[in-house]
Formats: sequence, structure tokens, C-alpha cells
Amino acid sequence: MNNTLLSSERQQYVENQNKYIKQAAVFFACTPIVTIAFFAGIFFYIIPDKSQIYNLLLAISVAEILAFYFSYRVLKKKIQNQQELIAQMSDTDFQQLLNTQKYLFPLMKYNPPFVFCRDKLYLFPLFNIKEINPTTIKQLNWRYYNRQNRGMTFIKTPNTTNVAKMTKELYLHFASIIKHYNPSVQIEML
Repeated sequence: MNNTLLSSERQQYVENQNKYIKQAAVFFACTPIVTIAFFAGIFFYIIPDKSQIYNLLLAISVAEILAFYFSYRVLKKKIQNQQELIAQMSDTDFQQLLNTQKYLFPLMKYNPPFVFCRDKLYLFPLFNIKEINPTTIKQLNWRYYNRQNRGMTFIKTPNTTNVAKMTKELYLHFASIIKHYNPSVQIEML
């Protein structure tokens, strides 16, 4: 994506997304180190045979590194997809994206679960990007699943049901946007 063609506000947003990726990479890299150190301490205390400890630590290290790599690649791909959409967005779409940030946790500020661009809704599951025409959405359901007020949003169209994780506040914001595109949509909270 060529950042020189973007407005200064969009360039700043993209730069902040890139910083977000770097911060997430540091977090993803530190987590395995702390986990390995924790298990090393426990294993050295419990297991008398040191060769078994090294084998266990090697297995844990490999699993942690693979998990780090997978998490980082998924996040980076998701942000790249969002940046491509930012370049194509109308000014109204971009303002809507900035408005959506108010409903996101600070750690997720640059990683929204959905983006609207050129009258299309884009969801970002793990490995791909899903494009949905918001006028075809027939029903929205939000189901509470933990104490942090997070839930699963079920987006039903005539052919499919898509799922996105979001807080209750973000769901209400999302539902109001969908209502703008499709006034007859059924909105439920369970």
C-alpha cells in the first residue's frame, strides 16, 4: 500500500497500526520467555533427572515459538487487509472507523473486528477476509459469554451465518450501523 497517497489522518492511523503490530510482537515474544522460565523453575524443583527437564523445556519452547509465529502472522495479515481497505475507504467510512475505536478496548484500538468500506461490511476471521453486503443482513444476535461483557455476534444473511466477537457496547454501535443500511434487520440480545 502506498502511504503517500493517503490523507495525513489516514497515514497516522496506518502508522499507529504498524506500531500496534510491533507492540503485539513484543508481547507475543515475551509470553513464551516467561512461560518457559516458569516451567523451568517448576521442573528443576520437581524432577531430579535434568535430561528430562531439558527435553520438556525444548518441547514447550517449540510449541511456544510456533504459537508466537502463528499469532503474529495472523495479526499482521489482518492489519494488512485493513490497511488495504483504509486506502479504498470514503471519508465517511474512515470517520466511521475512527468512531468505532471509541467502543474498542485500548489494546484492540487498531484491530477492530469489522470495517465498513464502500457500502460493504468486512469481517476478519483468522485466515481470510469476509465481505458482506449489509443490506442482505436479516438478523443480528449478540450472546453474552464472559464477565468482561464480551459476546459473540451472529450475523445472519440469507445464505450464511458469520460470527464476530465484540463487547455489548460495540455490538450496539455495530447494530446501529447495520440498521442504517437495512432498517428491517432484526436485532436481538440474548
